[in-house]
Amino acid sequence: MPYSLSFCRIPPRTLPPGSPGSITVYRSRARYDSLTLTLTLTVWILVAAIILLILPRALEEAAGTMQSAGLLALTVGIPLAALLAPLPFSPRGYELTASGIVVRRMLRSFEIPYSEIVEARRAGWSWKHLRLEGSGGLYGYFGLYTFKDLGRVWAYVTNRRNTILIKTRSGAQYLLSPEDPDTFLKTLEAIITKTEASPGS
Repeated sequence: MPYSLSFCRIPPRTLPPGSPGSITVYRSRARYDSLTLTLTLTVWILVAAIILLILPRALEEAAGTMQSAGLLALTVGIPLAALLAPLPFSPRGYELTASGIVVRRMLRSFEIPYSEIVEARRAGWSWKHLRLEGSGGLYGYFGLYTFKDLGRVWAYVTNRRNTILIKTRSGAQYLLSPEDPDTFLKTLEAIITKTEASPGS
């Protein structure tokens, strides 16, 4: 099975988020931990340095020719495109709505329905993993991973100290990192209990 650009994919058997007017019971930001912040800032600085080093020479060599605009676009555009491409698909926050857990991203947010969830618990981050596709620290850890102790997981993590594991009936697993994982889990448990106890559930 080919793996490509999973950071922009919606995981299988999930749903688009509800309508803009749907009720949000609990909302959590996705804050960067120190390593994620350091890695992201470092990559930005390196890309900026590369552009500043290459650009003057490239412009000098292409000065007065028709190649100037194209060379400028390639010199600046390619590094910036590579730097910015994952950003819209990194987790920006997590919401508990009336129907499920919503992972908010700038583009392609998605919902894990409560009816699919069979287990939700704290889970420590492990470096014993293989990143099949996605981001490995730039703007967070998101995409498809294989962990030694968990197996295949869809990760949407920005803070490795706050990770929680969501298991679903289909076998899909998710790692999320809400700002206050314990409160998030307690609220999630209360919502699911109430949903299961309500008539017609």
